[in-house]
Formats: sequence, structure tokens, C-alpha cells
Amino acid sequence: MSRESITEQHKREARLLAQQRQKGLRNKVKVQVDHNTWIYLPKKLARSKRKLKAYLAARAERIREKKDQEEQIKAGRIARNKATAKVRRLKRRSKK
Repeated sequence: MSRESITEQHKREARLLAQQRQKGLRNKVKVQVDHNTWIYLPKKLARSKRKLKAYLAARAERIREKKDQEEQIKAGRIARNKATAKVRRLKRRSKK
């Protein structure tokens, strides 16, 4: 069995096939937004520097808000778990 190496041509063909099959990717381009993070954006948005900067700023804000919200939820869970554990400890002590 021989091993074939994957060439740039294979990658291009695979990308075109994926865009044909996945309708959500048809009019989109791949844009690098971070060191190891790529997203697909509409061509109109990716071509305009002003629109792209505005989108990326809004995206960063959404990500920050989501992170803050998740931290609040996690802090609430931790507080409830501590309170529940304290109640259970007190019940055990009172039974003895």
C-alpha cells in the first residue's frame, strides 16, 4: 500500500467541495482573528477593512460579555454548593 501525500491542489479541491456541499460556507471566506483561531465571514464583510474591524470589535465585546456571564453563573453555583454543604454538615452534627 503506497502513501500519497496531500498537496495544495488536494486541499483546494477539498475546500471547494466543502463550500459546494455546505451551503453556509458558499459566500464566505476564512479569516484569521487570533493566533490559532479562524472564522468564516461573508465576502462583503471581509473585503472592507472598516467593516471587518467593526465586526471584530463587536465580536470581542460579545465574547467578553459571554465570559463575564459564565463567570457569574459559576460563582453562583459555587456559592450555592458551599451553602448546601454547610447545611448538610450542620444536620449531621445535630444528629450525633
